[in-house]
Amino acid sequence: MKRGILKKISLPGWIFISIILGVAAGLLLKERIYSFSATIGDIFLNLLKMITLPLIFTSISTGVISVGGSKNLGRVGLKTILYYILSSLVAIVTGLLLTNTIKPGADTSFFTSSVESSSVDIQSLSIRDIILKIFTPNIFNSFAQGEMLPVIFFSLLIGFFVTRLREKQRLLLSDILQAGFELMMKITGFILKLAPVGIFGIMAKIVSSTGLQVFGNLGKYFFTVLSGLLIHYFLSLPLIVFLFTKLNPYRHMNNMSTAL
Repeated sequence: MKRGILKKISLPGWIFISIILGVAAGLLLKERIYSFSATIGDIFLNLLKMITLPLIFTSISTGVISVGGSKNLGRVGLKTILYYILSSLVAIVTGLLLTNTIKPGADTSFFTSSVESSSVDIQSLSIRDIILKIFTPNIFNSFAQGEMLPVIFFSLLIGFFVTRLREKQRLLLSDILQAGFELMMKITGFILKLAPVGIFGIMAKIVSSTGLQVFGNLGKYFFTVLSGLLIHYFLSLPLIVFLFTKLNPYRHMNNMSTAL
């Protein structure tokens, strides 16, 4: 009976439970659980980082290859590349502006070191600098450093030029990339199933070292993230869609809602 009830709890439900348990464990055990919970949380975060770029690479490259089956690939492919570059640039600039304006967590010692090390001076970043980051001289280093833009651009190039190969080579590489994408999805699904354990570790680590006061700053952080997402979804992306298609972006989003 109990096992049946547990099986009915969804993943978001388990995550919510893990947050409560993590907070309780952090408050009750404090420094005694810090090392253990930090290890669990860091392992989970590392797993997410490990899978992110391979998933992006395989998904984008296979997506471009699937579009490449049509005769209009050149035009569609160029628009795809421009769209990814432009939307990514806008997202980065939006994130930097919000982060450097709101400075979430800057007034808490737990976040101070990370904020100081990751904060970027907007004035020191030019459009040229951002564009140059896309055209990396070493794609393997970009994968190792977790640099998103060059990996996205490289994925687009791979997908585009695979469609320009002879049929035998094209089919071979298409199958390999598609298999890689399906493999990454399987691994991602497995990692997400570990989310309750990982989030428990993260919450226990934070609460055991800072107490409940951290939630005020986490609220500020969530506000920053939510603001960035809303700006990007309701302003930036619709503007880009309008520039590319001259269509009403909000009507287009409404038409896509069923498929999404």
